[in-house]
Amino acid sequence: HNVGSSRGFEDLPEFLKEYRALSSYDSSGILWRAGGGFTVVMSDGAPCKAGARWETRLYMVCDKSKVESEPQYLTICGDDKCKEIAGECVRHVLWESAVGCPLCTSSS
Repeated sequence: HNVGSSRGFEDLPEFLKEYRALSSYDSSGILWRAGGGFTVVMSDGAPCKAGARWETRLYMVCDKSKVESEPQYLTICGDDKCKEIAGECVRHVLWESAVGCPLCTSSS
């Protein structure tokens, strides 16, 4: 299947709020960040149902310990079935990986 040719980026959805970035300062005043991630939305995929087209939502979640991980197809999104949140033509994929982490810069 064509998973989608149009791409965009969004924050992690509400049902993944426990993965959102947390920031805190230590006693020395240094800012530390934990967690975080982003959503890659791929839309305009192959035809699905009733004129709809397939869409894929890839949830990239930061986990520095997972360098060689694989994505997981989600059927449950929080307390609901994923298709009840966004429809039957949307695939939800969670990937916990170091790739989902922010890159350090010389000023960070």
